[in-house]
Amino acid sequence: EGLTLVKQQFINALAGFGVAPIDALGQPFDPSQHEAVMTSVAQSSAEDGQVVEVFRTGYRTDSQVLRPSLVKVARLG
Repeated sequence: EGLTLVKQQFINALAGFGVAPIDALGQPFDPSQHEAVMTSVAQSSAEDGQVVEVFRTGYRTDSQVLRPSLVKVARLG
């Protein structure tokens, strides 16, 4: 429980400086915010180019990406 509280305080402190996590899961792949480290076969054309798994959360400020998210992207065929 103590570690959870410290983690939340750290996240709140980062948010005070304008740092926020990049929400990547289910989003279209964006090379300016995501780094694709794997691909998988898309189940449908709607899933093509979508982020299907996040290996490492990325972070950004309002103006720049501090660390891109490491992701798996679905591709057709």
